[in-house]
Amino acid sequence: MIRKPYVSGIFYPREKAQLKKIILSMLSDAGNQEWVSRKTNSFIAPHAGVSYSGKTAAFAYAAIASRLNKKDVDTIIIIGPNHTGTGNGISLSEATWETPMGKFETDEEMAKDIRRYSDRISPDEEAHRMEHSIEVQLPFLAAVAPEKNLICICMGIQSYYNSKIVADAVLHSAEKNGREIIAIASSDLNHYEPVHVAEARDAPLIDAIKMADPGAFYKSVKESGNSACGYGPITSAILISKSLGSVRGRILNYSNSGNSSAERDLGVVSYLSAAFTD
Repeated sequence: MIRKPYVSGIFYPREKAQLKKIILSMLSDAGNQEWVSRKTNSFIAPHAGVSYSGKTAAFAYAAIASRLNKKDVDTIIIIGPNHTGTGNGISLSEATWETPMGKFETDEEMAKDIRRYSDRISPDEEAHRMEHSIEVQLPFLAAVAPEKNLICICMGIQSYYNSKIVADAVLHSAEKNGREIIAIASSDLNHYEPVHVAEARDAPLIDAIKMADPGAFYKSVKESGNSACGYGPITSAILISKSLGSVRGRILNYSNSGNSSAERDLGVVSYLSAAFTD
């Protein structure tokens, strides 16, 4: 099955040459992330339209490019939230993902074992069909890691329990199939509040990300009232990173959607890119 682009022409340009030019320019602006080590294993990247969050996302993908130069990977895990409400609590795609910049195949062996790990994980393409949180990562991924195999998981129920199931299933399948992996959590942070409110609500989440502490991160979301849409995927990514040897999170870039003082006062969406490393 082919998963066709759904937000092409809306969240990012439909035409390949234009999209590639934008992505490569943003990656160039992000610079070389030479601090990355062979054990840098999980990342956070935002998923708004490329004109809003693309510059922040580019920092994560520049770091991924550096990581691949130091130690290659077999499969890239992308975990995103479900904004549409369609599908199951944990929805696994087994499709080929098509983008204006190329196609990505699902790692079939890993997908099979992830599906079998828990009855909470369902093969479900409908949950992915109109969901943008994973799709908007792919143009960046096509620029730095073309033709890599993927595992794409969409979380509709973002409980800590489900976050741990996702992490455990991915780790189990990677070990069983001998895969070197990295994980990408797709999430924006606080939504539609003035900048000073967003920054205050994001602060405890950022502190927990720096500590690479999944429990503290999950708790901070609930206690702060933060409206981060992908807190479950971030929790899964931290759990995966801890099992793969990370001890800290590194904030790569933090921004928001406010392009004018009026927007910043009325309400913004905040964006973060981060990496988990040794």
